[in-house]
Amino acid sequence: MLSLPSVLEATKMPLSIQHNEFLTTASINNFTGYFNDRQQEIHAQQALWPSQARALRIPLIIFSLLIVGAGYLDFIHYQLSLHFWAIFSLRLLLAALAGCIYKHSFQRQKPPRFDLLMGIFQFYILCFFFALFYDRWFLSGLTNVSETFYTVLFISYPLLACYVFPSRLWTSLLHSIAAFIIYVAILIMLPETQLRYHVTELITGEFFVYYAYHLMRSRHQDQRQVLLSQQRQQQSLAQAVKASQDKSRFIAATSHDLRQPLHSLGIYNELLKQQHPTPYADELLTKSSRAIDSLSQYFEALIDISRLDSGTLKPTCYHFQLAPLLIKIAADLRPLALQHNITLKVIPSAQVVYSDPSYLGKVIEQVLKNALIHSKATKVIMGARRRKGRLELQIWDNGQGIPQDKSETIFDEFSQLANPERNRNKGLGLGLALAKKISNLLKLQLTLVSRPNHFTVFSLQLQYGDKQQLINTKPKPKYEQTSPQHSILLVDDDEMVLEAMISMLESWQYQVVASTSPEQAIELVKTNKVDAIISDYNLPGQYNGPQLLTLFNQLKGAPLPAIILTGDINIPVRHSDEETGYLLLHKPVKGAQLRMALNKLLMKQKAYAR
Repeated sequence: MLSLPSVLEATKMPLSIQHNEFLTTASINNFTGYFNDRQQEIHAQQALWPSQARALRIPLIIFSLLIVGAGYLDFIHYQLSLHFWAIFSLRLLLAALAGCIYKHSFQRQKPPRFDLLMGIFQFYILCFFFALFYDRWFLSGLTNVSETFYTVLFISYPLLACYVFPSRLWTSLLHSIAAFIIYVAILIMLPETQLRYHVTELITGEFFVYYAYHLMRSRHQDQRQVLLSQQRQQQSLAQAVKASQDKSRFIAATSHDLRQPLHSLGIYNELLKQQHPTPYADELLTKSSRAIDSLSQYFEALIDISRLDSGTLKPTCYHFQLAPLLIKIAADLRPLALQHNITLKVIPSAQVVYSDPSYLGKVIEQVLKNALIHSKATKVIMGARRRKGRLELQIWDNGQGIPQDKSETIFDEFSQLANPERNRNKGLGLGLALAKKISNLLKLQLTLVSRPNHFTVFSLQLQYGDKQQLINTKPKPKYEQTSPQHSILLVDDDEMVLEAMISMLESWQYQVVASTSPEQAIELVKTNKVDAIISDYNLPGQYNGPQLLTLFNQLKGAPLPAIILTGDINIPVRHSDEETGYLLLHKPVKGAQLRMALNKLLMKQKAYAR
């Protein structure tokens, strides 16, 4: 799935992309090389303007220097006479026109009268060439100037007009034909010259007119074909990005509805386990629990990837100590290491880093879990190395290694090198893809170095933190086990989830009052004793879960212990109730997790009441 949200931002697109609706359906005229539709051609010229302007500048400078520099020849022939200043002023005017065009070439968009200015420039060049010839041969009688010089001058003019300093095609073509006609007139005007002795020059002149036109038309066609090709590529990319974003949005939009039955299924499975089933039924329930856990893991991984691709995740970075995070991850995965007979070692580090500890923990956990499951190693080591300007977290294993040609593909979704049979016990093939996407989100560099049959090391570049900006966290108080004789208000608009939650809470000996709407819940709070609240986040009507909780606190005159359950992946999970006044958990929630959270809140409320 692609993650390119900035590709389609209209404000950042080049002009050619903004107008692809014109260009992708355009047809090109075979004679002119322009688009047949005038509006399409205007957009194309604006898109091609930057390259056209750059191509003009150096020829303009060189041409102006040659024209003005050739005034030295006028000085040789005429000294500082009036005749010299008349011819030299014509040269300066031509250079001034070139300077005006040069100045216009730096505008961001093509000036509206630019083609007209180029046409005037072409016409003036033609007039200047003829004036130069007439002055040399008839006014000054400088017949020592070679006739071949004027032949080259006028025969090469079509290339100058059509390719070096082009205007609109018809303007350049007409000027090229005019240059050929003037050349014929010059041959007639020259004394003792007959056209039949200049057939070769005339054929060459006609060829240059056609060749210059052909070059101009071909350049127009090539430029517009390239433009069309770029637009089709942009369109294909835009469609691919849209398809990717649509998939991500679809998963995000449906995740809430998918989480509800999965949450209920887990609750019912746990309730069945409490009914003291037969050994055979207990075995079946254990297997169903594994299937539910596998489905939950798969679903959570897909949701995380879709959130990363849709760009909805926003990391919260601050300064924290790295060691506690590494120790916690290693402790959580140590049973997995024992299962695979791997020695897991964590090298202590006193470094402070700046990042989002929650997302960074996910990256480290996924990479470490990959090493424990797939490496076939006997030892895995995790630790941090000090580098210049950065801290490098490394995870080493002495396993089978990864081939060099697979060092990039292992970060693709569903890529598993040693699991062609798609055995779920070997993972889902999403762990490293998730780690790579999160590391990109955190702007960290996740790299891999491996030597097959010797070792593999994953490295993560971390930013040094500041010890002076560490957030002081108070130690969590230890609570005694609570007595379940409490009244719980349960609010959820999904009846299937509501029934499952009621059954689970009652099996824990809690008294439950339930509601499917905020209005009904408000009446229940007014008429019933409520010790804690468990509410869905998204509710029908004008209140969501947190807003409803705020209203309950106002009615009771004191904050009530509360757990907000949500299936909405766009709502970040908060593992502490100190900031918001409630504990927020994502569905599906395991019974043990919910029971522990509820017990913690009730005992905390009891401790505050003392």
